[in-house]
Amino acid sequence: MLRGLTLVTITYLAFRFVLVDYVWSPLRWISDVLSLSLGGLAVLALWRDPAWRRAVWACRPGLRNVLLGLAGAIVLAVVTVLASGLANGRGLVDIATGIRSLVLWCTLLAAVGLVAAWELAYGPGQAQGAGRRPWALRVLSWVVALAVFMALVETAGVLLFGWYGPAEWVATLTGSNAGRAVGLMKNPNTLGCFLVLGLLLLWPRWVAAVTRRVRDRAVWAWAVLLLMGLALTYSRQGWLAVAAGLLAAGWVARRLVPWRVTALLMLVVVVVTVLTTMLPVPLFAWGDDDGISRTRQLQLRRISETFDEETVDKSRATGRLAMVRYALAMLRDHPVLGVGPGRVGGAGALNPDHELQVRYGLPDHAYADNQYVRTAMELGTLGLLALGAMILTTLALAYRTARIDPLQGAAFTAVVVAMVSFGLGQNAWENQPLAAVYWLSLGAAWALQLRQER
Repeated sequence: MLRGLTLVTITYLAFRFVLVDYVWSPLRWISDVLSLSLGGLAVLALWRDPAWRRAVWACRPGLRNVLLGLAGAIVLAVVTVLASGLANGRGLVDIATGIRSLVLWCTLLAAVGLVAAWELAYGPGQAQGAGRRPWALRVLSWVVALAVFMALVETAGVLLFGWYGPAEWVATLTGSNAGRAVGLMKNPNTLGCFLVLGLLLLWPRWVAAVTRRVRDRAVWAWAVLLLMGLALTYSRQGWLAVAAGLLAAGWVARRLVPWRVTALLMLVVVVVTVLTTMLPVPLFAWGDDDGISRTRQLQLRRISETFDEETVDKSRATGRLAMVRYALAMLRDHPVLGVGPGRVGGAGALNPDHELQVRYGLPDHAYADNQYVRTAMELGTLGLLALGAMILTTLALAYRTARIDPLQGAAFTAVVVAMVSFGLGQNAWENQPLAAVYWLSLGAAWALQLRQER
């Protein structure tokens, strides 16, 4: 039953966050209910089945300690949100928003790990017969396939037509988003970062093909397609994350993967990115030279504005740099528990607060587009401690997998590193397409370690 509900939840995530990603759509609450149901089912199963509980607890001390540390970090995060919400007089919706923004999708980790624990207690059953890939890895293969599909839609649509899909799939592009592939997720950074996670989960097969000099044309085609899709989003967060992730994976698997292979893959990333961003969009404008020139100018502006003085000034006034200044002021006034959840969160979890605007001079509809700044503002140092503990324990869980499967463990570690880098430019743990893949990958890391112990 856990398997079935997990697959239903993942399938719904694909529908909800890929095809109809509207921030205020009521569909978003269905995904929250599914996640809560998954967690409730896991707790009920453990409570009713002693053998299952013993299988979870019977793991080796190292894995057990990491899992206990992660559980403690999650509990600390929930308690901090509750305490901050009550201390600052926030309502139930804001408190629920605070919990949702940090740990709601950890139920996917629990579900995948507990399926492996059930197999440890009762044996793998017919659907998980000998010689088949672990169920957890097959679920992640589905995620990679979804990322490849999205990259294909983006790349083909943008290069051939300059736009893609029904009008409802595409956001109205203004300002810095003009000329960027936003596509099915409505947000270029979300799309780019999702493609990065797909590439990192593909990394074990990709690096194995290079190291062993195997002609795996499919994996090369998928990798290049993902990189082209990432390039067309012009997501600086995505570019930073793919570099950090590949370097982290190469370091973890350095005994099997020579550094020259990691360097080669990095070179491929750079070459594909540069060539893709140099292509005219659309490739065939059927004589519309002005259209090609206009789109190209928008793309060049996106690249040049990264270091533009006007962009930096805007950031200092109302953007990410300004939010750092506001966060320091709020920490001085509310050092332990912050100003309360739901007050300066992401655009999809923001309850504008007139009191904060007056007291700190916040601009209208300002939100912290940075997970760490947002946590400091809303939950104070206790919230930062909870988030830091969660990052360290998930990193340890991913890294431990390298003892069993060096390439897969390196990929899981790279996913955590990428997630940490995403947090610098967005509320990554609130961004459910990214958070779902993050927790699924960690669940697979737990499952592989339990499978090895059996």
